Amino acid sequence: MYWALAFALALSLPAAGAMILLGGWFLHFFGAGYAENGAGVIRYLALAVVPQCVNVRYITVNRVKKRVHLIVEHF
Repeated sequence: MYWALAFALALSLPAAGAMILLGGWFLHFFGAGYAENGAGVIRYLALAVVPQCVNVRYITVNRVKKRVHLIVEHF
């Protein structure tokens, strides 16, 4: 079961790191205003990848085990 989380993090962390480092540069293709105002947002979204991977794994495992009440309690 933990291999799925490890696999998701192995794919997501390099992409998140690239977006943290190069997000502002990518946004320059849409204009200087996008790069100036959107670089911080891109970095925050990239940081949100790690908790999202853990959250998706938690929800998926509990759905497979038919423990939906654990999912609904947290929301």
